[in-house]
Amino acid sequence: MSILISGLLIFFVSHFYSTFRSREPEKDIKHKMGEKAYMGAYSVISALGLGLIIWGYKQAGVTEQLYVGFNFDYSLRLLLMLLAFIFLVAANLPAGYIKSTLKHPMLVGVCIWSITHLIDGATERQALLFGSFLIYSIIDMVVVSSRASSSKTSSKIISWKSDAVAIVIGIVAYAITVIWLHTGLAL
Repeated sequence: MSILISGLLIFFVSHFYSTFRSREPEKDIKHKMGEKAYMGAYSVISALGLGLIIWGYKQAGVTEQLYVGFNFDYSLRLLLMLLAFIFLVAANLPAGYIKSTLKHPMLVGVCIWSITHLIDGATERQALLFGSFLIYSIIDMVVVSSRASSSKTSSKIISWKSDAVAIVIGIVAYAITVIWLHTGLAL
């Protein structure tokens, strides 16, 4: 479990730093370092944390069951996970109706992913992994929303094409994950 915990710490310390860092140009590290250098360092640290999370989750093996949840309908879980994938993709595309409606589709997708994995019950490692992502996503959504409400809003052109691309890529990524990747990650 120590590898999993180390990965979570690396990943979330960098993400919480990014969430709470100053946005004032003279204090903002992103402004001081330059966007490319900052994003490069942030990406490397995040990838390291994510790699350790995946490796640590597998290394932890089967851990003690902490609680038994609801007997949640399997087909509903699959639908919720498909939506989570679509929202994750939509977050990285130009503004579509999904992105403009949800405001933070990546964080909403991570919340859905986390809750869907926790609702049926969880072992120690599952609670640690999915619970930490759920807590982070909620905190980040609150912080980003409060920061956005205090700043100027820009009018962006909203395109249904971005939504169509998000849906297609989301379905493909979901299928790949369910068919090939998930069995390798879950124990």
